[in-house]
Amino acid sequence: MTSPSDYWASSPSSISPSAPAPLMAPPRPLPQMPPPPPGARPSPPSLPSLGSLTPPLPIRPAAATSRAPQLLIGVCVLLLIGLVLTPRSAFSFGSTRGAMATDVSPEIAEIGAGLDGWWSRQLSIRDRDFVPVGERLTDGDGSLRCMGKAVVIDETLHRNAWASTCREGPTVAFDPEAFVGRPVAMEFVLAHEWGHIVQFLHRDLDVTVADPTAHPAEAEMQADCFAGAWASGHIPPEDHNKVIDGVRATGDPRWVRSDDPNGHGTSEERMAAFQVGVMGGVDACLPPVFNPR
Repeated sequence: MTSPSDYWASSPSSISPSAPAPLMAPPRPLPQMPPPPPGARPSPPSLPSLGSLTPPLPIRPAAATSRAPQLLIGVCVLLLIGLVLTPRSAFSFGSTRGAMATDVSPEIAEIGAGLDGWWSRQLSIRDRDFVPVGERLTDGDGSLRCMGKAVVIDETLHRNAWASTCREGPTVAFDPEAFVGRPVAMEFVLAHEWGHIVQFLHRDLDVTVADPTAHPAEAEMQADCFAGAWASGHIPPEDHNKVIDGVRATGDPRWVRSDDPNGHGTSEERMAAFQVGVMGGVDACLPPVFNPR
């Protein structure tokens, strides 16, 4: 076996281990070109052909770049897990749908939740907010309070319905006995009361506020119009006659004055207002377009 000392001794470079090799070789002198003969034209310098050019070496990506697909997949997996674990209530999707009422039947609670979502969208496209009724839809069982008092079926609510912006939040109450076996009438009445909620939240949309000379009954007819706008997409056309029959039965008697603070409009006026909403939508119900006179 050759020892390290023998190797260095026999190496043709004759460079000892203690003497480091030079980093660069000494420059070599450039070859001298013979001068051209007298009177000869100098020839242009020759350029290398394209085929003789050495192609550039390919650039190798850095080690971190090779892990980019794995990092991207990891981020996507984390986002997917977050979406799955996030409760649905955290997403609004541009609409405000309140929590469904729990002290009414599931069918009525679904109607209320649908009205919340529908009005949220209608007002959103008009750059306005809507406060959902949500759980504050009650059948007067006393579980909710308005201005500190329990909402019960009294002389005001008996065979009736009302809406109010209570201190506790927008509230709609109804007497379920008045709508037994009349699901279409129930839908119309709730849509009418939600129309009052809109009037309370945005006073400038109330026809009686926009026009100080308007009678109180015109606010009720505007709520009928709002109910018609909602019914056009939620109550089948074949059931519209049932709504109209119900409106006809709840019109004011002829002897009620138009300026009566408790007036709702005659049967003809209320039916006409409902049809305006069905045909023209929400815009046809807003002042100054809406004119029930």
